[in-house]
Amino acid sequence: MAQIRPGQVIRIAESDYAYGLGALTIRVKTIESYSDPQWVRLRGTEIHWTGAEGVPREVLVRSDATIAAVPADRLDASSGERGC
Repeated sequence: MAQIRPGQVIRIAESDYAYGLGALTIRVKTIESYSDPQWVRLRGTEIHWTGAEGVPREVLVRSDATIAAVPADRLDASSGERGC
């Protein structure tokens, strides 16, 4: 998995995390190892497509996932992309 830092906003493909539907955009709070080395536990705050912060989330992310960092200028409704 790409280097992820607390405070960073990332987008995770639906196929790379458990459990949810669609891509997930999240502001990372903590990253922890998991009992199965194929996964890492990630805690943070979901970011809505509008750029607004949503609910706290805890997800398991595949260790080999390709993670996309989301630039700050893409965290608003005018970007045309859904954040979550």
